[in-house]
Parts: sequence; structure tokens; C-alpha cells
Amino acid sequence: MEQNIPSRIIKKRGRLLESGKSNAYRLVHGAGDGFKGFHLDRLGDYLLASKEGKPDLAEEEIARGWMSRLKSRGVYLKQLQNPFLQFQCRLFHQFQLLHFDMLQLIM
Repeated sequence: MEQNIPSRIIKKRGRLLESGKSNAYRLVHGAGDGFKGFHLDRLGDYLLASKEGKPDLAEEEIARGWMSRLKSRGVYLKQLQNPFLQFQCRLFHQFQLLHFDMLQLIM
């Protein structure tokens, strides 16, 4: 599954991954990494993907790739929906999507 992570992204994060000094950092930074509007963060044993709308196949694959590489327990998706900023969280666990609404916030 690691082959789903573009080598340019792994290269950018190399020192951070090797240092082992932190287990909370950004893995994919949107357009800067070629994934406009998609962000992926490591938060301990889990990953957090943020996206307005539904992630496309490439974004799901990169999340699965990082999950495999880091041996994460799962990937949460924070789905941002404007104009009301409704957050819905979903858990990708062992490559299966388990859906549940964690938080709904309307501003």
C-alpha cells in the first residue's frame, strides 16, 4: 500500500519521519503536495483526513498508503461542508469504511 504515496511527499517528510521525535504532524498539505483541498495529519496511532466534500480515489489511496506505512489503527475523515461548516467524521479501519457521525456543528 505504501506505493500509493507519491515519492515526492515521502522525500519532503523524510527527516520528520526518521526523527521519531513527534507522533503528531501533517503528512499531506493540500495543493502544496498536489492534493488541493485535502489534508492528512498524523495524531498518534490515528490519521485525520480533512476535505471539503467527499475524498476522491487518489486521496483515499494516499490515506491508506500512510496508514500502512505508519501502522496506524485507522483514519478519521473530517468532511467540511460549506457554508455551514458541518463536520462529519468517519473511520476507515483496516481499509473498510465504518460510517458514524461524530460531531455536527452549524455556525
